[in-house]
Amino acid sequence: MKRERDESFPAANELRENLRRAAQRQITARTARRRRRRRVSVVLVGVVLLAAGGATAAELISVGSPARDRPGMPTGQRPESSQSGELVLRAPDPQAGGSWGARVYTSRAGTECILVGWLRGVTLGRVEGSRFRPYPPEVTGSCGSLPRTQFFFAVTPHAEPQPRTLVYGRAGVDVQTLRVNDGERIRQVRPGPDGAFLLVLEGDVSPPQVQVRPVNGE
Repeated sequence: MKRERDESFPAANELRENLRRAAQRQITARTARRRRRRRVSVVLVGVVLLAAGGATAAELISVGSPARDRPGMPTGQRPESSQSGELVLRAPDPQAGGSWGARVYTSRAGTECILVGWLRGVTLGRVEGSRFRPYPPEVTGSCGSLPRTQFFFAVTPHAEPQPRTLVYGRAGVDVQTLRVNDGERIRQVRPGPDGAFLLVLEGDVSPPQVQVRPVNGE
């Protein structure tokens, strides 16, 4: 049976209508609050996931096959053994998402050598095609005869993970400071352990325009 309003009690009818409207407003408000909470939760989770994903993408590079040695390298410049070599320098490169490193070793011919590359943990290698390719144990670096010469250096460009030019080498105990001129800017570098030094330049710098000389006493 359809319920009809009692016209003989207008005040009671108006009270019931007011209560009905108030209850409907409360239900609508609770529903809106729940919807806002759900939207906020989704946004917050999305921000956390995006931040975590960005950090992972910057730090993790898939591993490929070992890198090949440069063609035509003298066998006398290879390490004495597969266990020789010590990581002595690390150069952070935040824009590239990691670090470069330098390892020193003594060659089969008895010369002092240095090998540089991209670091994955404590492993040196290079990045090719967005894959990290670790150096094999017999890979050759750049070598010189110390202390017969004051220092030696090499310049190597790398296209990945970001275009960089590495200036590196080793210096004798009498060399306190090295001045590196890349044709646009002059920087000073102090050799580290075993006389090793490593400078990371942005972009592709032509090796012939890089000049290095010792500056003792500064």
